[in-house]
Amino acid sequence: MDRKTIRLLSLVSVLFITLAATACEDCEDCNCDDEEGGSTTTAKGGKGGKSGGTGGTSETSETGGTGEKGGTGEKGGAGGTSVSTVKVTFTGVLIDAVTPTTKVGGIKVKAVDNKTGDDLGVSDTTAADGTFTLAKIPAKTFGVVAIGKEISDTEKRVDSYTYNLTADVDGYPVYSLTQSISALVENTIKVKYDPDTTSITSGVYWINSKTQARTPVGCATVTFTNPDTGDDSEGDVYYIANNRLPNADQTQKQTNLTTGGVSFLNAKAGIVKVTAYVGDKELGTQTLPVKANKDGEGEIKNAAGELEPRTTHYGRVYVVADEDPTPKDCTQE
Repeated sequence: MDRKTIRLLSLVSVLFITLAATACEDCEDCNCDDEEGGSTTTAKGGKGGKSGGTGGTSETSETGGTGEKGGTGEKGGAGGTSVSTVKVTFTGVLIDAVTPTTKVGGIKVKAVDNKTGDDLGVSDTTAADGTFTLAKIPAKTFGVVAIGKEISDTEKRVDSYTYNLTADVDGYPVYSLTQSISALVENTIKVKYDPDTTSITSGVYWINSKTQARTPVGCATVTFTNPDTGDDSEGDVYYIANNRLPNADQTQKQTNLTTGGVSFLNAKAGIVKVTAYVGDKELGTQTLPVKANKDGEGEIKNAAGELEPRTTHYGRVYVVADEDPTPKDCTQE
């Protein structure tokens, strides 16, 4: 083969390579690998600038590597890999906080952020049997608020938050408290309504790991603290007596076998960590974002016809174990 022929073939080869590279740059859906592993175009990636955008088409060097800088181009789009958001569906039932056999219908319920209490944009209205469904909640663990409502002259319900819920169990109970019980608690401990405070109802319950049955844990103590500092949160601890009301004189210092309950009253808004113990042994914790009465959404009026929004919060500590953690020598209080 003479020199002219060789030179002509070389020019044709260079022209072919140039045309192929140009075509690849203009193609957004092409896989443009050269023999030594050049850059690959992501189907949905943005097109890179001169220095090769992330997920876009970058110019390749003679050895088939990335462009000269290989970083994000001047206007390079993000890479083609998308991050999916968790979406879960929760099916619950709204029950009265004092008489659990009473199902509450006609109440708007909303999913809220488990750490902030903020609205997650998912809501429903409870059916006559208290059931509801919250679809496409963008979180694995969340809270539900039952918005306060005047159902009748004799039944007024306050904003009631239930936290640390998951979509694992259908028909999970969410609580709703009446204004009359909220006022009765205030009368029991002899305090007046305060728009700047709120209440937390907690308790300690054993879930039998074999049967899933729930039983109150007796002789447990519960603390309410600031999760950042470890200091006691501002408020007053009242253990629940047999009549299911707070022990007004605070002589009861631990949960009883009947209710396993405790109230944290006159609580300030903020984040509260609830921790349960038997003796020195920690049984579990719940962290709750709590909102002041004045931040309640329900338009509830008092006896004088004045708006008096109220909030309350439920954050019980559940202990899943084969055996009841209640001490063997625990007596009824």
